[in-house]
Amino acid sequence: MGPMTQARTLRNSLVLLLLSAVAGCSTTGGGDRHPSPQLRAVTLTPEASTVWLTAASIGTIEPIGSCVYFVTGSGQRLLALWPDGFELERKDGVAVGVRYTRSGKGVAFGTTHTFGSGALSALPGSLADPLPADCSGPATMLWFD
Repeated sequence: MGPMTQARTLRNSLVLLLLSAVAGCSTTGGGDRHPSPQLRAVTLTPEASTVWLTAASIGTIEPIGSCVYFVTGSGQRLLALWPDGFELERKDGVAVGVRYTRSGKGVAFGTTHTFGSGALSALPGSLADPLPADCSGPATMLWFD
């Protein structure tokens, strides 16, 4: 093997190694591989759900700790706040995504989707239930139909 072939082989090996490392950092399908049994969709009260925000955000939803987070294409994680009528979708007792009860449609964890969205604070008076202690950070209201 000549010096050019060795250099090309080394370069190709380094590129494959780098691509493998980058793929391992991907947020697609990220979050917990086995969602916590305490996982829940943080929902808003019916009163707080009356304002549906109309911005569009593309990303995935991921189970992280006890809550579902929205993960942007750049990897930013935002606590997902769902309007009244959204719940965890389960298969064989395990949470696999979020479902809108009025339409029956769901979005699976790790699937890229375009959501209706908008920045919103997780104010205690606007939440249907208290926020779990391990759920924090910036939040966004998400919805789909």
